Formats: sequence, structure tokens, C-alpha cells
Amino acid sequence: MITNLILCIIIFSIIIYIIHNTNKKNVVEPFNVTEPINIDQNFKVDINKISKERSVRFSKNKVYNQSRVVYGFNDLEYFNKNIDNIFYFYGINDEKIKSYFREKYSLVNKNLNVDISKLSVADKKYYESLLKSNHNEVGIGIDNELGTKKIYILVDKNIFSLKKLKNNIYVESIYNDNYLIKKDEIISYLGKPNFDIIDKYINLLKITDGIDLNSVMKKMGDLSKKENLNIDITGYKNYFDRDLSPFFVQKYKKIENLHCFTRYDNNKMMGYNFSLYDKELMVGDSKQFLFNLLKELGCNLEGFDNWIKENKDLMITYISFIKTPSENIVTVYYNNK
Repeated sequence: MITNLILCIIIFSIIIYIIHNTNKKNVVEPFNVTEPINIDQNFKVDINKISKERSVRFSKNKVYNQSRVVYGFNDLEYFNKNIDNIFYFYGINDEKIKSYFREKYSLVNKNLNVDISKLSVADKKYYESLLKSNHNEVGIGIDNELGTKKIYILVDKNIFSLKKLKNNIYVESIYNDNYLIKKDEIISYLGKPNFDIIDKYINLLKITDGIDLNSVMKKMGDLSKKENLNIDITGYKNYFDRDLSPFFVQKYKKIENLHCFTRYDNNKMMGYNFSLYDKELMVGDSKQFLFNLLKELGCNLEGFDNWIKENKDLMITYISFIKTPSENIVTVYYNNK
């Protein structure tokens, strides 16, 4: 009886051992997500296809963050064709972000649901140009300091975006192109004291509503130098100042007149992105404007001079304002002219 019991235990143990090792052999090792399939290891993004925009974020409780960069593509067809390689090239391996792009890309691509091979040469070029239009753009955003990855896609006049945070939380942002923004709306969001500060310094920038004479003179000077035309810029400027300036009245834009994108994160109002393109303001020339603005808004200015020095030859494009219960967050966007 005892002998039979021992034998049964031994047989049972052997069976368990065989089952355990059989299952172990059949276990499929998890796919290494850092090595995507069908990636061309030699792929490099065509520098003629991209633009690069940097941004720096100032806030009250942290030293500024300038690790933020967006790589923009005007050619959506090129981006869509090479999406896996482009994402891998920039160190982004996230299927949810890719799917988000494809969803928005289908909205842009809806006008191409025709057999373009049957079209005339002129019509074919037109349809092919739709995806390469400046009205349809996509951008890859990376913030190395915060470990976030983001995709932007411009559909018509609005920007759709999906961001993956370091803790694997996703945030959808929508930037509405808002030409009809009202002063009362800005005050309601920012608060009257903050609005007055921002409005004061925007006014000091004197962004013209229309052609700025100094900008025209500068372009003429650049063209003269480039083409060796020897245009007498100083003479034209003196002539204007002496005889024409009394009849030339410039109208300056208020903050509510600036081109603006209103940002929403997961349908919650998050802030305003105001365009400063018209000013053609270089970072090096913005020192006093930004320093005073940031100081009055309570931002940490540690290292500010270093940022100015490192980026002095780049042009400011946008400035955004986000209001939280505890601080103001100001982001300055800048790139090559």
C-alpha cells in the first residue's frame, strides 16, 4: 500500500515536470518594442522636407526648459510613406500616436479618393499638390527634459495633437485658429492683472497692422547686398523721414488683434498662442521685452541671459500664455528666419 502510494507520487511528479517544461518551451518571448519591424536602419530624414522650431518654457517654480523642439513636414505624402522610419529616427515608437496621425491624415486625404491616373496632367498636379500644401502640415514634437513625445497635424486651419507623457498618459490638444478672439475672453482666462501686463508689453513692441517701413527698408538692404545692387537705403530713409513721414500713419496691433491659436487639452481651455511673426523680432533684440514681461508675470529668470546669448540670431514666432492656480507659464517659440 505504501509502496503503491510512493509510486503514484513519483509518477505524478514526473507528469507535472513534463507539463511544466513543455509549457515553458511554448512560451512566446515578448516582442522588443524598441526594435520595430521593417525599419530601414540607414534611413535619414530628408533635410529638404523638414523645418525645425524650438521653444523655451518659463514658469514660476522651475528653471526654464529649452529642450523642446518640433520637426515640421509640409509634405504629408512623404511623411505618411515613411512614417515608421521617421518615428524610429526620432526615437518614437508608439502605435497610438501613429494611429492618431493616420486618422487625421485621412481627413486631409479625402480629396484624393480619385483615380488620378485618368486625370489630365494639370489636374493630376493639382491633386498631388493638395498633400504638399502649406495648409496641411505635420510635426513631431519632442521634449527630452520631460520625456514627452507629441505629434501635430494641421487640418485646414486647426491643429490637432496627441501627446504621450512620461507616465504613459495621453493628452489630446486642439489649437483653434482664432481670428475673432475678444479682449473680454482673454481677460476672463488670464485675469485682469496678467492681461494688463501682457497688453502693456505687446503694445511696446508696436507690431504694425500692415507694412512696416523699417521692415521694408531692411528687406531692400538685404536684397541690395545679396544682388550687389548698391541701393541707397539711407537716402530713401532720409527722404521718407524728411518729406513723407507726416503723411504715413501706422496702425499698431493690440493683443486681441494678433493672430492667435486657442489651445484646449482634452477639451479643457489651456491658453493662447499669439503670433509675433509680423514683428520679425530676433531673440537677441527681445531681451528687454521678454525680461520685463517674464519678471512681472512672476517667472523664474535664472539663466535667462544664457538663453538669449545662445539663441540671439533666431527669430521669435509665437508666444503662449497658460494660467494655472499657482503660476503663469510662458512659452516662447523661435526658429531660423
